[in-house]
Amino acid sequence: YHNNLGTVYRTLGKIDEAVACYRYAVGLRPDFAAAFNNLGIALLEKRDYAQAQRAVERALEAKPDYAAAWFNLGNVLAMRDEHAKAVEHYRQALAFDPSHIDALNNLGAALNELGDNDEAASCYQRVLALQPANAAAHNNFGRVLAQRDELDAAIGHFREAIALQPHAIDAHINL
Repeated sequence: YHNNLGTVYRTLGKIDEAVACYRYAVGLRPDFAAAFNNLGIALLEKRDYAQAQRAVERALEAKPDYAAAWFNLGNVLAMRDEHAKAVEHYRQALAFDPSHIDALNNLGAALNELGDNDEAASCYQRVLALQPANAAAHNNFGRVLAQRDELDAAIGHFREAIALQPHAIDAHINL
């Protein structure tokens, strides 16, 4: 109940209330991986990276094969500019759930931050093969193509991102 209530609060933008609910849930069940994971997400939204990392790590202690928690740990590390570690965690998420589109997209972003444009491009191509209407992947792939001076292809992906999400500000800026 408290985990679900926390998710409702988080959806409504009431992050402090969500955190309180998730903490109550894990207090009742210290092995409740989903509640620890959700607590980590909420703390990440509050930019409390150290506590978010600890919460997601607790989720993984309770359930080591929890792809969503590996993904969220990657997100925490990426927000802390620890992109090499984020790459490891996104790969772990994908090992447990090869169809985790967001992990694949964020893996591409972390690789791009590390200067590995070729592997980043490969990630975005895989996302787009699985989900052709993924605006974020089109935008991210466009950024990699622009960095490689493949401007016509980059423009095409930026335009596709905008067609899919007209209010995608990053794609407008990149175009």
